[in-house]
Order: sequence, then C-alpha cells, then structure tokens
Amino acid sequence: MSRQNQPVDNYKIRKLAEEAILKDKINFEKQFNALSTGEVAELVHELQVHQIELQMQNDELRKAHAALDASRTRYFELYDLAPVGYCTLDKKGVIREANFTAATLLETPRIALENQSFSRFIDKDYQDKWYLLQKRLLEAESPLSGAVGHHEIVELKMINKNGGCFWVRLEAKIAIEGEGVVVQRVTLSDISALKLAEAKNLRLERENQQHQKLESLGSLAAGIAHEFNNLLSGIFGNIELAQTKIKADPASGFLNAAMAALNKARALTQQLLTFSKGGAPVLLTGNLFPFVEETVQQTLAGSKISCKVKLNSDLWPCNFDRHQLGQAIEAIITNAWQSMSQGGVITTSARNTLLKKNELGSLPAGDYIHIEFADTGSGIPAELLPRIYDPFFTTKTKGYGMGLATAYSIIKRHGGHLEVESREGRGTSVHIYLPAFKGLEPDSARGKVVSGNGSGTVVIMDDDEMVRNVMVQMLESLGYHAISLINGQEAVDFVHAQRKAQIKITAMIFDLTIPGGMGGKEAVAQIRQFDTQLPIFVSSGYADDPAMANPAHYGFTGSIPKPCRMAEISDILNKLAKT
Repeated sequence: MSRQNQPVDNYKIRKLAEEAILKDKINFEKQFNALSTGEVAELVHELQVHQIELQMQNDELRKAHAALDASRTRYFELYDLAPVGYCTLDKKGVIREANFTAATLLETPRIALENQSFSRFIDKDYQDKWYLLQKRLLEAESPLSGAVGHHEIVELKMINKNGGCFWVRLEAKIAIEGEGVVVQRVTLSDISALKLAEAKNLRLERENQQHQKLESLGSLAAGIAHEFNNLLSGIFGNIELAQTKIKADPASGFLNAAMAALNKARALTQQLLTFSKGGAPVLLTGNLFPFVEETVQQTLAGSKISCKVKLNSDLWPCNFDRHQLGQAIEAIITNAWQSMSQGGVITTSARNTLLKKNELGSLPAGDYIHIEFADTGSGIPAELLPRIYDPFFTTKTKGYGMGLATAYSIIKRHGGHLEVESREGRGTSVHIYLPAFKGLEPDSARGKVVSGNGSGTVVIMDDDEMVRNVMVQMLESLGYHAISLINGQEAVDFVHAQRKAQIKITAMIFDLTIPGGMGGKEAVAQIRQFDTQLPIFVSSGYADDPAMANPAHYGFTGSIPKPCRMAEISDILNKLAKT
C-alpha cells in the first residue's frame, strides 16, 4: 500500500485540531486585548441579547412543536376516526392507506389492508361497475387536462373479510402526491340502513299497487259474479233435481258430467268474488291442521309429487274461512305442481311466530301462524317475480293466471300476508302469515254434516224467477213446504199475516239486493222489531256486502252464498232452523 493511501493517524488529527484551536484562541486574545473597556462592554451586551434571542427562538420552537402535536391529534380524529371510510389507492386500485372507519367496515386490521386490491372487497355482481369507474378516473388523470380533482360517485355492494354484505356510497377522485405520483382518494359512506329502508318502501309500494289493481278488478268481478251466480243457482238446482228423478237412467251419467263442469264454473266464480270489494271471508275459529295438510294431499292426488309435513305440535288456533283458505292453498300447490313436471317434493311446514311492528310488510305486531310451502321446482326468474300477483298474468300454456292473485287476496282479507321467495332453478317457497287467536276454542261444528228430512214452511224471497222456482223445488225435494216472494215488503207482510194466524214459519231465505224494491237487509230489520227468534238467512251471489261475512250484525241467522247445493241448504236449515 502506498504511503498516501494510508489512513491518517488519529493522534495526529487530534494534535492538528488542538493547534488550530490554540491558534484561534491566541488570535482571539490578541483581538480582545486590543479592545477598549467600552468595546468589551458592548460585546458583552451583544452576547447577552443574542442569548435571550436564542431562548425566545427556543420558546417559539417548542410552541410550534406543540401546535404540530395538536394538529396531528386533530388529523387522527378527523381522518382516522371520521364517520366515513377513507382509502388511498394507487393507479392499479391497490390500497396504500386506510383509516380506522374503513378498516371497521371491511372488518380487517389497517395493516392487513395495505397492499390489498380494493376490488376483492366488492361483490362480484358490482365488479363491472367498479371497473368502469376506475377507467373513467384514470382516463382523466393528467394534471394538464385539468382533470385532477375530477371525481366519480357510485353505489356499490361490498363484502367484508367475514363474508358479510353491506352497501356504500363510494366517491373517488384523482390526486397528485409528491414527485407527481398519481393516487386515488376513495370515500366510503355506509348506506346499508338506507338501502334496507328503500327496499321496504318499495315492497310496501308494490303491495299498495297490487291492492289497487285487485280493487279495480273487483269492481268488474263483483258485478259479473253476481249475475253469473244467479244463473248457476238455476242450473245447479235443475240438474240436481233431474238427478233425483232419473238415478237409474243412462242419462244420469251426462248429468253427473254436467255437474262436474258446473263445480269448476263455481270455483272460477269464487275466484272472481275474491277480487270484489268487500268479499270478506266468513271466519270461524279452528285448527289449521290437518285441514291444510289434507288440502295439499287432495290437490296433489294423482301427481308424481311427494309431500312432506313439518309441524310444531303446539300450533295456535286461527280464525279462517275454510272454503277460501282451501282455495288459496290449492292455487299455491297447483303452481308448485306445474313447476315440477318430472316430479319432486313439496314440504309443508308451520310454526308459531311473533312479529314486531313493521317487521313484515304492513302487518301489525302480534302472534301469527307461519305456514311455508317449499317446492323443488324450476323456480321463478327474477324479472318475473314482481308480476306473479298480477291477475291474468301467466307463463304457462294452460290456465288463466289467477292462482297466486287469488291466494294473495284471500290471505290479505284474512288479515295476513303472503310472500314468495324464488330463484330460477332452485325452487320456490311461499310463506303465509295468518293472525293467531290464542285462548279461543275451535268451533266444534266446523265441517260436520247434519242430514235429515226437512219439515215445515220455508219462505224464499228473490227477484229472479228462475232462482225462486229452482229453490222452491229443491226445498220441496228436501221435505219442506216452500213459498216464494218477490221482494222484502211481501216478506214482511207475510210474516205479519202468519203471526196473526198463529202459523209457524220454519225459516226464511232473503236475497240481499232487490232492484226497485225492499232488499233483504231492510226486510230483516223490520221483522226483527217484532220477532227476534225467526231463522232468517241472507243469500246472495254478490260478495261485496259485509252482511254475507257477518250476518248476525245485520239481524240474520246465517248466510247462504249462491250458487248453493241441496246438501248445503239441508245442512244449514237442519243446524239453525229446527222445527
């Protein structure tokens, strides 16, 4: 190694340094000794002033440090603890920084968020939306274009670390950091509660629209059904009377076929009546099972569908109209059956449930029975779900599309709620919620058939001649003496005359509406002023009058809907009009 490349000896360096200081000290002493007394005093003064200035500067520096600490604290509160999430992303959408709120929303520690792709926290159905936002932002990144500060706003469905979903209002903009680095500033506002409220309001709005549709249809349906039921009453009666006369005749087979067709016509009319104004169900307290299970099995008879039942053993009683609820269940099961052409399974389950206020549609808080019909069919496409309750809408080649619309109206009028969940290819579940009636004893007479030969006088009051004639013949076939009247005034006068003659009337059956004359409600009101015991029944094919659902409130003993069978007339007269 050459001498000049050898390192300088530390001792020599120190010696040189001391020589330099000694030299400066000698020079300073020479200069200081040359100063006068006044100059020395002035120099001391300047040194004192300089010392004070340094102290003041130190004080200012300490204050600046304190202000900086306070600023950092404010930054922590405003940024890290802000009510919205903040993230800084690079051009590729990778997270560089995130505040505590963002970490909380994503349920991921802040340090674990760094270097993660932001898109991994976005629901797969919204990835394209995020990609397009990124594209628009980065296309406008150049500061020369004046696009710095340009921002985009979008609503996204996001997924946190644990798989939970939530909604955010995301605002993103381009910013330039030191040395010209392009970054994205992203703000996340949690709008999950708002989205839930919007979905609920949308559901309520759809329910209201559906109700309005059904009410509009009801105005037409009620009028048609009223006239049609009067016609059916005459046809039913005449065929039944003919069947009693020619039981052994070959023509009886044709009559049986005609009666079967008329039963289908009556079922269709009942569906029309469901949409009419009013049309309230005739509610009786009872147990829903085994009635619901039996209806399901009857509907599936002859099909390739198997039925499973899962029930709680302590189901509460319920107030329901057996005929209408059976009609609703039949419509639901028929739809399920048609979605499983190659066979499948329908699972019927029921349980007691307590609903809170506004928990489900517009239902009030209280006790309900929750019935579910779940099938393994083809499901319903998402775009068709909003239309499933529309009258006459159907995707099937057969049928008239009134099944679910009918079921919806029936459950609504029972004070309940019907809801459908379905995914295409994964089956459908129909949920029914009916108000429970705990503490009430079920009606033991429900469903019992009382038969026997009739006796006594029964008065028919109806403005339709065909209905009067067939009712008279049906009653006489049942063993009664039948008298027909045209309007309510004739009925009131007849009761007065029979009372005066001390002749007992077994029962009276009044039509509800008489064009141009006294109807059933007015007539029964007058009769009840002097006779409260006479059995008087209201009969109508018009379902929009509450007297049919609540006859006792209007003075009637019971109600007989049109069209009615001989057996039905016999049952009600034997129960409530014994001689």
